[in-house]
Amino acid sequence: MREASSTPAERGPVLAFAGGGAAAALTAAYVLRAFAAARARGTVVLVDRLGRHARGTAYATTDPGHLLNAPACAMTAYGGDQEHLVEWARDQGLVCDHRSFLSRSLYGDYLHDVLADAERLAERVRVERRTARVLAVRPGGVPGRRWTLELSGGGAVHADQVVLAPGLPAAADPRVPGLAGLRRGGPYLPDPWAPGVLAAAGDGRPVLALGTGLTMVDVALSATAADPRTVVYAVSRRGLLPQRHAFPLTGYHPRVALPDGPLRVADLMRALRTAVAADPLHWRYTVDSLRPELQRLWARLGPAEQRRFLDRVARYWEVHRHRMAPTVAERLDRLRLSGRLRVMAGRVASVRATPSGLRASVEPAGGGRTEIDAGWLVNCTGPSAAAAGDPLLRRLLADGLAGADRHGLGLDTSDDGELMGPDGRCREGLFTLGATRRGQLYETTAIREIRAQAEVVARRTAEALLAAPAAWG
Repeated sequence: MREASSTPAERGPVLAFAGGGAAAALTAAYVLRAFAAARARGTVVLVDRLGRHARGTAYATTDPGHLLNAPACAMTAYGGDQEHLVEWARDQGLVCDHRSFLSRSLYGDYLHDVLADAERLAERVRVERRTARVLAVRPGGVPGRRWTLELSGGGAVHADQVVLAPGLPAAADPRVPGLAGLRRGGPYLPDPWAPGVLAAAGDGRPVLALGTGLTMVDVALSATAADPRTVVYAVSRRGLLPQRHAFPLTGYHPRVALPDGPLRVADLMRALRTAVAADPLHWRYTVDSLRPELQRLWARLGPAEQRRFLDRVARYWEVHRHRMAPTVAERLDRLRLSGRLRVMAGRVASVRATPSGLRASVEPAGGGRTEIDAGWLVNCTGPSAAAAGDPLLRRLLADGLAGADRHGLGLDTSDDGELMGPDGRCREGLFTLGATRRGQLYETTAIREIRAQAEVVARRTAEALLAAPAAWG
């Protein structure tokens, strides 16, 4: 660890990250490589509330059964080097090719090494990893620095450039009568990714999962693997499970014929259905063929049509677009055949505490009512709106440093990810990427899209930092 410097001049220009997960790690790595190429000096500070630097929530899991939802070729840290992750995995002694679905914990190790390798290259840059919660971001604070990050415990980071990389926001509590009583009693687990939660839910008692998406899949795999007695009940409005991956065909490039100009949801879905009907066996490739265009298509929809998509189509799109690894889907099939995973379309009408955990009243979509006795109720409904689920983002909005996007899903930004306030003006040197830009870009949380955003933010921040005289002392 390099020795700390005490004065702004000695530290060089400072880049600070509020959040230390994948988005922060990739952006920091790109900036460090720019500093290494220029032989410049500076300081990079990554602040993560749980100390999961580089891994964040998504890749901090220790369950080897939690696999990536995309093959290795799509998960490289460097867009110009499709084999980077594959070669790294082989260096670890693993059998891996571009179609391999690695464990998420292993991918967390990869991101850790990507950041560490970039740090070693940038010999004149000091990298600090701090474990704290960023409570607020303030303009100024000390002479010579543009921004101050106020930390839990009374600490602060003074920086020239700041990147907000909070990751996916926690799920909001569902509106289920009786839920508050369960929280007091203990069987309600609002955040399955909090340390120790999945271990607790694997005690053999039945688990009731609210939601049937990818979070539920991981919860079901962990809980049933921990104890052979565990049965998981999964309930969502439509009862839709994520689809499974199939490997792409070499040279196969389906085309979805879309009209020019402003786009309606009806136009988009009609064109997609027509393309799928022409080759139903290969629908996955048709869906994936839209991926390079998704952000442009989102912009073409316009605000009213975007809202219509969110309300009527998004859930169907998500289960086809964000798919399970083939081996994960096979495990889920076995659990369902054995009766250890029971998926229901409907809603949880109420819950109440019992001596053994809880009793839930479930209203299936087809009518009627059924009672489920469980030991645990796990919130698997997925991320909430970023601005609503993160205290720092709420503070930025309240302080007028940030404006919400038109759908209330995240923050308003420039095309490069620089924050825009409610006055419509950019907040110079204050950037964000990932889930916070969902309202503007929609497709923004997978590694491929995060990588592209990180490259842009890294270029903007590195240019500003390298322009400072302190970088060349």
